[in-house]
Amino acid sequence: MSRRNASNSRLPNLHDDEKLGDHLNQIFENTTSSLRLFSAKDLSQTIYSMAKITDTLRKRGGRRCARGDDIIDVLSRLLMNSDMASKKDLFLSFAIASRDKLHHFDARGLSNIAYAYALIKYVPEFDDESDLFHQIATQAAHRSAGFKPRELSNIAWAYAKAGVCNSSLFEKVANHIVESDKMDQFNSQDLSIIAWAYATAQFSHLKLFKKVAEAAIRTKGEFISQDVANLLWSYATMGINDKQLFLSFASTAAKLIESYNNQHLANIAWAYAVADVDAPLLFNAHFIKKCVEKKNAFKNEELRQLYQWHLWQTKEKYNPGLPVELQERCFNAFISDEPRESKFQGAVVAQLSYIGLDPKEEVLLGSGYRIDAVVEVNGKTFGIEVDGPSHFIGRSKSPLARTILKRRQVPSIDNI
Repeated sequence: MSRRNASNSRLPNLHDDEKLGDHLNQIFENTTSSLRLFSAKDLSQTIYSMAKITDTLRKRGGRRCARGDDIIDVLSRLLMNSDMASKKDLFLSFAIASRDKLHHFDARGLSNIAYAYALIKYVPEFDDESDLFHQIATQAAHRSAGFKPRELSNIAWAYAKAGVCNSSLFEKVANHIVESDKMDQFNSQDLSIIAWAYATAQFSHLKLFKKVAEAAIRTKGEFISQDVANLLWSYATMGINDKQLFLSFASTAAKLIESYNNQHLANIAWAYAVADVDAPLLFNAHFIKKCVEKKNAFKNEELRQLYQWHLWQTKEKYNPGLPVELQERCFNAFISDEPRESKFQGAVVAQLSYIGLDPKEEVLLGSGYRIDAVVEVNGKTFGIEVDGPSHFIGRSKSPLARTILKRRQVPSIDNI
């Protein structure tokens, strides 16, 4: 997902100029050779702008418009490699310059450079084996109280997007939000981004999610389609069954049905299935019609989500589900993943064999789920699921959403 507030950059549209490339090359040379003279604000703004331009160029994928071709080509050569990846040496030089002045960065500056490097999918590493995100977290944790709502959501988004789960920073940011008496300053995007970031990083903080849910319910009328989908997906992903949140957002989600893309539809459907909160106002013939209209746009993961929603609707709630054609596509996507046996699972199966139970492994059930092992004992069939660490959130004992669904749907549908 991306930050909408930071997605409005535009490439300059200049008239053709034979010397344009030379001018820009000279600017870049002068800039990179004098980084030591840059202030913290200069560094923050320059890195942010470079990252936004790089992201815009990458999204263009080399496509040209009628005018401005020269500057697009020049900026592409300066900022990116031929494979459309950012030039790491260039961005590393800015990271090194920033590291040496991080104590001068304010909250906005810290969140901006974290956002910028997350946007270009680059975590700069230094000779001392630390990295820029570690250095930023150290500074940000000391001054979390100075962060405004947008800066808090930006920095949380950046760390989640970059795949850097700095426990100290996430804890500090969460505690600051929990203790805040200014939740009215967090808009719908801030709330959904914070929830998304913590869910993506799989950082559990129940008090934070409770505070965000309460604020989201109060401002649900301000939410747009992306915010709704991200918020509900986040709570389901973390296995947080906040029934009041899901019930409150059913009408809001229903009103936005025309604006959902394929990912929004799949995420919302799957989230309600995980939460097991019936929402007939949302899940009706119109919702199914929108899914059918977008059937060719769904990716495999989204088809799998819709299949679990279909099982929930038809087998658990006895409501209408997907039409046969789309249902079959979803089922085929759901069973397409090759089973992978963990060492833990192998050890359990070995013990079952040792005591003479003759287990059958990776059994495909009628529901479409695969179960780790099935054994017969005194004429009764028992399913055995080996839930190792990968089935839980982080290092906690809280099961992942996929584990929650499987534990609930297999017994009720397959009678195992």
